[in-house]
Amino acid sequence: MLAVKARFDGKKVVLPEVPRHPAGTVIVVFTDQDADKEREDWSDFSLRALDRAYGPNEPDYSRAVVKETNPEYEP
Repeated sequence: MLAVKARFDGKKVVLPEVPRHPAGTVIVVFTDQDADKEREDWSDFSLRALDRAYGPNEPDYSRAVVKETNPEYEP
């Protein structure tokens, strides 16, 4: 498989110089819009999962109740 970055000039997809493929070769095109939509879907999914994990009456935890701190944590 070969991944090539291309651009749309308003009329056609413009590819950089790439190795030639035989006639009839199937080429699959993904657009940035698809990536943005997928990223948004994953973000929404993650937020919904967090909503289910923590209830509306979930208490705030102070440092006093932490049994072991993470030495690599940077606030």
